[in-house]
Amino acid sequence: MQVKINADEVLKGFVAAQEKINRGIELYAKTAAVKLEARAKESAPWTDRTGNARQTIKGVSGWGGVDYTINTFQTDRFTDGRFEEKIGSVVNNRSDVKDGETMVVAVTGNMYYSVFLELAHGKKYAVLWPTVNELTPEILQGYASMLNKIK
Repeated sequence: MQVKINADEVLKGFVAAQEKINRGIELYAKTAAVKLEARAKESAPWTDRTGNARQTIKGVSGWGGVDYTINTFQTDRFTDGRFEEKIGSVVNNRSDVKDGETMVVAVTGNMYYSVFLELAHGKKYAVLWPTVNELTPEILQGYASMLNKIK
C-alpha cells in the first residue's frame, strides 16, 4: 500500500485554516471593543457637564496595535468654531511578540482631561481600567469558546 501526500495541498489547507482563525479573532476583537466601549459609557461614574468625556470613549482593536482618529466637536479650547481632532495610538509594548501576532483590544478616553478622570480624586471617576478588569474574564472566556468552535 502506498500513500501519496501532496505537500502543496497540505500547506494550502494550513494557510486556509490560519486565515479562518485570524478572521474569527478579528471579528471577536471588534465585538469585544464595542462591548468595552458600551460598558464604559454606561457606567462612567461622573455627572456629565458637556458629555464630551462620555461620548468620546472609544473601543478599539487591531493586530499588534491600533492607530485611530477621533473626530470630536468644538471644545472650550477653540473659540473660532473649529473642530478638534484627536489622534491616538494603542500599541503592543511586549518586545517578545511581533506585530501581527498579537490582537490588541482596548478602550480609550479621548478628551484632554480623560487621564485626570482616571487618576485623580483617588480614582473615584475611573471608568476605563475598571471596565477592562470587569470584562476581561468574560472576553477571554468568549474568545476560548470561539476558538473551540473554529474547526
